Amino acid sequence: MPASSTNRFVCALFSIALVCVLTAVLCPDAGAAPASVTIAGSLQSEAGCAGDWDPACTATHLNYDSTDDVWQGSFSISAGSYAYKAAIDDSWIVNYGADAQQNGDSIPLSLPDATAVKFYYDDKSHWVTSNMNSVIAVVPGSFQSELGCPGDWDPSCLRSWLQDPDGDGTYSFITPAIPPGSYEAKVAIDENWSENYGEDGIGGGANISFSITENGIPLNFSYDAVTHILTIEKMLPSIISAAYDCAAGVLAITAINMAMDHSIDSSKLTLTGESSAAYTLTSGSFIADNATSVHVVLNAVDKSAVNQLLNTDGTASAGGTTYNLSAADDWDSSFTADNTSDSITPVTVSNAAPPTTTTAPFSTTTTTSISDTDCELIIWPEVVHIPSLWPWRIFRFSTYEDHAFVQTKPVWGSDALKTVCSIPLRSGSIIALVFINPHSAVAGMYAVNIDTCTGYLGLQER
Repeated sequence: MPASSTNRFVCALFSIALVCVLTAVLCPDAGAAPASVTIAGSLQSEAGCAGDWDPACTATHLNYDSTDDVWQGSFSISAGSYAYKAAIDDSWIVNYGADAQQNGDSIPLSLPDATAVKFYYDDKSHWVTSNMNSVIAVVPGSFQSELGCPGDWDPSCLRSWLQDPDGDGTYSFITPAIPPGSYEAKVAIDENWSENYGEDGIGGGANISFSITENGIPLNFSYDAVTHILTIEKMLPSIISAAYDCAAGVLAITAINMAMDHSIDSSKLTLTGESSAAYTLTSGSFIADNATSVHVVLNAVDKSAVNQLLNTDGTASAGGTTYNLSAADDWDSSFTADNTSDSITPVTVSNAAPPTTTTAPFSTTTTTSISDTDCELIIWPEVVHIPSLWPWRIFRFSTYEDHAFVQTKPVWGSDALKTVCSIPLRSGSIIALVFINPHSAVAGMYAVNIDTCTGYLGLQER
């Protein structure tokens, strides 16, 4: 675009944007169906327009084909190098360029000879291209009438148009609209049968068979423009990640290939946490928020059980078990004919409350019982509520092992101080914790009455 034209273009955009701010009714809605689509660019004067980069020039308007649900039009262009975009409703306010991006870069077009160029714009994907920029590939087959085509095996019906907005050479078409049944398909180039590819990418090869078992299953038709191989795959739901809010009792699941009306069965979901213990939910079914997320609100029983397993913030429990969500087959109850089980999904926990413990003044007369085992001692600063004492030196005393020394250098976790009892605890043991801050005169002492190693926060079996 010449400098003077560029300046006028920028000024026009700024002026219209200002009008939009002051008078919203004058601005087109980017989500509304277009009243017109213009191929606007440096080629327009070649196609009958008074000048170039004119979004209102009717000579380069595309025509909407309701059968194809695509805007299209052909123009005779002289040899040369050009650039263009798709302007919506005779204005630059909404326009699409390279990679189907709104306000994207101009699309280059190089013609070695004068030729008729056919341009295409799909308002669903916002892909604008031409038969000189891209391979125009369609999937004709015995299913096309189900998509709204006048009939089957029609290479000119663009309702099964394979598109490549990012220009990587892989053209795809995704639809959930094909009902259950057995079908066949091929790839046809330039909207006719002159060039077509079947099984294994063979020119004029055999039809490619596929089947659908349930309504609403998205199918992905993917065509490699180099190998000419067409693959047809079901896009089954799959869980990507999960996050659990302990305070709210809500499990937020991120997935792919769901839909807003899909029902998610919580009884197919199992959470694993502390000590590798697992718990299967009983909170009923929930409708997916959209194709990528669903929020499962736990009932009181589930919340209580899960909060004991997912007991610290992050991705692992206080004892070091990595949190996991396992989904059994049919967790998305909209897909029952295919196996959708997913055994490993990481879970990130937030708002976990520190478990409570029992503390008492140190007393050698307290009688408790504990199995003969090594234990891991975990001291939670949130429970002790004296963070000014950190760092602490920790000692262990018991009625069985008098003044036994354990460790003077604390081991830090993400939110807990850990040390290992190196001497087995015997019947009648009492743990006394002496907190000494070497940087001040402050010290403190707590004792923990123990029933079993797993009976309180402070101790866990190793």
